[in-house]
Amino acid sequence: MYLTDYEKALLNGEHGEARRLAMRVLYDLGEYYEVDRFVEIVACHDDSTVFLGEAQVEFAEHLVGMGARFAVPTTTNATAIDMSRFDRQKHDVELMTATRRIEAAHMALGAIASWTCAPYQAGFSPTFGQQVACAESNVITFVNSILGARTNRYAGPLDLLEGIAGRVPYFGLHVAENRKAQGLIIPGDDIAPEMFEHDSFYTYFAYAFGNIVGDRVWAMDGFPPHISVDNLKNMSATLASSGGIALFHLVGITPEAQTLEMAFQGEKPREVVTLGCKDIRKAEAQLNHLGANEKIDLVTLGCPHFSCAEFLKLEDALKGRKGHGNR
Repeated sequence: MYLTDYEKALLNGEHGEARRLAMRVLYDLGEYYEVDRFVEIVACHDDSTVFLGEAQVEFAEHLVGMGARFAVPTTTNATAIDMSRFDRQKHDVELMTATRRIEAAHMALGAIASWTCAPYQAGFSPTFGQQVACAESNVITFVNSILGARTNRYAGPLDLLEGIAGRVPYFGLHVAENRKAQGLIIPGDDIAPEMFEHDSFYTYFAYAFGNIVGDRVWAMDGFPPHISVDNLKNMSATLASSGGIALFHLVGITPEAQTLEMAFQGEKPREVVTLGCKDIRKAEAQLNHLGANEKIDLVTLGCPHFSCAEFLKLEDALKGRKGHGNR
């Protein structure tokens, strides 16, 4: 593997034990994928903020103890609880304590306290062609597909090391040729233009798309040129849930897919699939399991995090209404 003089120095521990550890792990990752070099990143979004176990917390604290600091701007994903209202949410003190330790470790590492799973709506947005490292499924998909920056699907603890090293192995979606669309999905003739006026349509279409595509890079065409950022955000989250999608090309919107030819890098689609109303109804049924006589026990909103526009819609929808008595 080719290493720059600076990368050799990182690996040799000349810039501290923490950066040596980070580079050692990333070097092993690169060897596993048979990578020939590294690429510098300009930013990182870390998802190791939701408490999943003591080892996760101790790992971040271990890095702090080694004197680690992030080498690039690193934003924080949401935590498992509202740190200001954990008692009202009736969470255990143990969970709150672990979350506070996660918070303290990230601040000591020099993270940006964004605490959101939609950092691109909070002012932290990479630009077209920039190399970044992101965890959090909707962030990965949105950054790749809507912003045109480049990241693989990374896990939270690995993002800590990538932020400390300031680079990642050059493979996967960091490489332009791997971002080429392989197949194409188009709306069927029974998809009426007025269906695009409903927010839920984008979620159902994205869910059906993910069921078909899995984790491959595919394109979709035939959408209106003006789609709200919130619908694009929710599509990104849904595609990454029903499939393992890290990049999709929405022709006319994705920066590197302004045309079909751009999406396929001058080649022809290997496969073309038509997605119609039957697929939309199936996706809706998969997402809605409530029976005719069943009651709703819990309503959660804001996953991914609500934007200001979504909060205004919610306020308008609830205006003059009262919450159910069984709260």
